[in-house]
Amino acid sequence: MQEPQNQPIYSDRHRIPVNLTLLFSLAVAAFGVYTYLQSGGFPLLIVAGLGVGAYSWFTNPRQYNIYEDSLVVVYGAPRKRVIPFSNISHLEMRTLATPDRLRAWLTSGRRVVLMARNPEAFHDHLQKALDNFHRAHPELARTEDVPESRDSSEERPS
Repeated sequence: MQEPQNQPIYSDRHRIPVNLTLLFSLAVAAFGVYTYLQSGGFPLLIVAGLGVGAYSWFTNPRQYNIYEDSLVVVYGAPRKRVIPFSNISHLEMRTLATPDRLRAWLTSGRRVVLMARNPEAFHDHLQKALDNFHRAHPELARTEDVPESRDSSEERPS
């Protein structure tokens, strides 16, 4: 899927402004270059540092954009994840001892954790956009929440 061409309704950045894992992995790679130039040998630290850095770049979200028909999670360029509202079952705001986390439950039963800087405002805007989408497209109405599994205490035919 491609990102919608119009402007986002609401946009928020990821809660953590700096990707510390990426910075540490680049420092490990730089140290690996230094030790490789000093003593030679296999450049394990360089490979490990660059590998962890690439993984961190492509898997840590940077920004969340809400459009009229989808939620777009922007990772390190060029990666973006477009989640159409027709695939979102419901939203859940988790308030624990840790900072608030918003979860978007997909119709497949999976969840996407959204850690926006302002989770309450992001939740309100996303819920409003979801409601507007489902009012405008009743044919794509949400199925009931995650299908329940059968109770194991039920009798099975023999």
